[in-house]
Amino acid sequence: ETDDSASRSHPSEVLSILSNSKMQTLNLLRVACLLGCYYIVSVMGLPKNSASATEDEILQCITTEPIVEAIEGENVQFIFNLTIPADLSSDRLYERTVWSADRQNYCEIYRGITKCHGDDFVRRAEISEIWYPSSDGEATRHGQILLQLRNVTMGDTGWYQGELKTAHDINNVNTRLVVKESSEQPEDDDTTGPNSKQERVVVAAWWEGFGAGVVVGAGGLGLVIIGVVIAKLVIRRNDSEKTSSVPV
Repeated sequence: ETDDSASRSHPSEVLSILSNSKMQTLNLLRVACLLGCYYIVSVMGLPKNSASATEDEILQCITTEPIVEAIEGENVQFIFNLTIPADLSSDRLYERTVWSADRQNYCEIYRGITKCHGDDFVRRAEISEIWYPSSDGEATRHGQILLQLRNVTMGDTGWYQGELKTAHDINNVNTRLVVKESSEQPEDDDTTGPNSKQERVVVAAWWEGFGAGVVVGAGGLGLVIIGVVIAKLVIRRNDSEKTSSVPV
């Protein structure tokens, strides 16, 4: 009987042991999760909320026109608008760069020094920048990057990229240069040559003046003719009156 009772109590003891083991496992998992969260927070930092991310994006950005058009042989200028935090020190303002469509040429400004790289940009490109003073209490400061590309060709057509780099972030924006053949230039834009707009305007003005002169001259001639006819009629009338008044 003693052996039977021992055998009957054995399953409950097993269950108790299993239950205790399960609780220990859950506790271990909780501790592991807490340690993992602590590690992530300590190494990576707390994630930014959407409001702070939006504020950072507003404080620093670069924008430009989506398309720039030019005629072969013209000089074209790319304008990139910059926005940075007003309290950003100069040593935390890094490169301002404009890349060519093939990414083989670029011009940059860094610590007051402007320089172009690549055979094509060294020969034909020039970069500069303008910064505008910010008002007291204003959170941002604004400026512009100006890239001038001389004597553009059809091969210059493509996407150009402006880049703003600071200690806080890197911002990029693209613009497309569309170069048209000189034969596609509108006729009204011609400024030189035998059929230039200026010469056409002069010729048109001359013809208008000539036509007005002809009209005025014709009107004056008509008045002279009418005056001569009236004078002749008056003379004839006077002569007839004199003839009738002579005594027989």
